[in-house]
Amino acid sequence: MNTISAERIRQALSPCTHKSLAGIEVFREIGSTNSYLLEAEKPMPGHMRVALAEQQTAGRGRQDKSWYSPPGAGLWMSIAYSFTVRPANLSALTLAVGSTVANELAALGVAGVLLKWPNDLLIDERKLGGILLESCANGMTAVVGIGINMLLPKNTDKHIKASRPAIDLDAVLAVVPSIDILAARVIERLRETLQTFGRDGFASFAPEWSKLDALAGREIVVDQAGVRETGTARGIAPDGALLLHNGDGLRRVVSGSVSIVDRKEAVA
Repeated sequence: MNTISAERIRQALSPCTHKSLAGIEVFREIGSTNSYLLEAEKPMPGHMRVALAEQQTAGRGRQDKSWYSPPGAGLWMSIAYSFTVRPANLSALTLAVGSTVANELAALGVAGVLLKWPNDLLIDERKLGGILLESCANGMTAVVGIGINMLLPKNTDKHIKASRPAIDLDAVLAVVPSIDILAARVIERLRETLQTFGRDGFASFAPEWSKLDALAGREIVVDQAGVRETGTARGIAPDGALLLHNGDGLRRVVSGSVSIVDRKEAVA
């Protein structure tokens, strides 16, 4: 098992990140790191609290879908961050975090990471990871869950109820970093992302996200509470909304599940 050490993570962080850190907690097993931080004491404005688990027994994705989080097989981490001023468009933080994590993985040598709106990290159309954004304290505190598959067990497909197969870092890297190293690098970058988002919103992240857009130009189906609509993905708006073009013209989609028509699948 890839055992996690809070102390090793702390040692790898910069002085600036240390100043912003309200605490790091590591659990051998927990239901959900996001659920834990939603109930925990909130960090002071401008600060973040981090929770990691070697295993989640009730890991969650969007729309309460289960997230397979076996022992020592990935980065199962959540960060609670309190804003000084409540962001006007908090939901777009999911996209900002996604682009940050994708770029940090690229810096580690992971090639070909793309982003599927709004929250999936893909390689070769297989799911490497995902982002789960929740909030509390009237939107003043964001809880961001990050799941990245690193060394999945060989029987993983039996545990994942999705048509899109999973992929892990072991499949694309000659040497997989420790969970501690990956956690420290993601925490370091996300501290900057959370501060920038709190100050400037999503606008500064939109160009980078668009470079990694896995849906742009593809025929998709958007499912919003059972109402399905087909069209062509035309990127994202400056506020992070998905742009869908169909017979009625171009329209904005701010929530829903997206499936890619040529893959005949539906993945949130």
